[in-house]
Amino acid sequence: MAMRLSFRQMQAFVATARMRSFSRAAKEMGISQPALSKAVSDLEADVGYALFDRTTRRVSLTSAGRQFLPSAERVINAYGSAREDLESLAKGRGGRVAIACLPSVAFGFMPRVLAAFAADYPDIIVDLVEQRADQVADSVRSGEVDIGIANMVGEPHKLETTPLLGDRFALVCPATHALAAKKAIRWRELENVPIIAMTPDSGIWQEIETALYGNGQRLSIRYVAANPATILALAAAGVGVSPLPGLAWPPSDDPRLVCRPLIGPSIHRRLLVQRRSDEPMGPAVRLLMPYISAARRQSPKAYQGPA
Repeated sequence: MAMRLSFRQMQAFVATARMRSFSRAAKEMGISQPALSKAVSDLEADVGYALFDRTTRRVSLTSAGRQFLPSAERVINAYGSAREDLESLAKGRGGRVAIACLPSVAFGFMPRVLAAFAADYPDIIVDLVEQRADQVADSVRSGEVDIGIANMVGEPHKLETTPLLGDRFALVCPATHALAAKKAIRWRELENVPIIAMTPDSGIWQEIETALYGNGQRLSIRYVAANPATILALAAAGVGVSPLPGLAWPPSDDPRLVCRPLIGPSIHRRLLVQRRSDEPMGPAVRLLMPYISAARRQSPKAYQGPA
């Protein structure tokens, strides 16, 4: 027959063994002595052995009680440690959060989020994973990450999404380039200009293809890179120009590069915070979310499009 040991029975046993008195153990636990005595008696009935020798003057452990005490103490200590861990997580004194996002989001948005978050919660570890938009959604669905930030590819199956921001595309080019003198640039003006492009499987390039190639417009791609920082470095070196969304633009104080609006058509993308719809937020994610919202409000209006 299976034993039905309860945590309360364990507490009563350990307290009595430590205090060597039912009355003092009951006082320590904040319960009545009859309630404590019953918990110990029920435990003895479950294990089939007397755990205490009871006399009118003292309470002492039997041989079985002495053998059982170390195991019971480990259970009590493990419970105490687990409770402390949960309290620490709730108060932001530890924990971990995993975020999957587009490379441009990691480059142009997450540094603001994480700098503010780390200042208030330095003990929470953040795993930042850069992925394509379809991979972000898959990682959130599978539980590999807690949240994702990307544009949505396909249907948001099993995902709860919250609009974050929209950013518009502009041309990033060297400040010395002929196109830098224009206030705005039409896509057709780029047909014979060397282009530095994101990889074909990236969400950025797919947005461009969808908007342009259906109208028969083509770009002269000379270089392909997967990371916005690499593209900006190539543009600064003067090897070409690059159409990029706002989160991938260079800092406004970089004298080597300028951004010019791209029109005919204007292209915007809509970024969403994604998380599993069937799972509540963990403590660390709950603490992080206000910092994501705050960074969204602080994002430069110059590159924002409709969210």
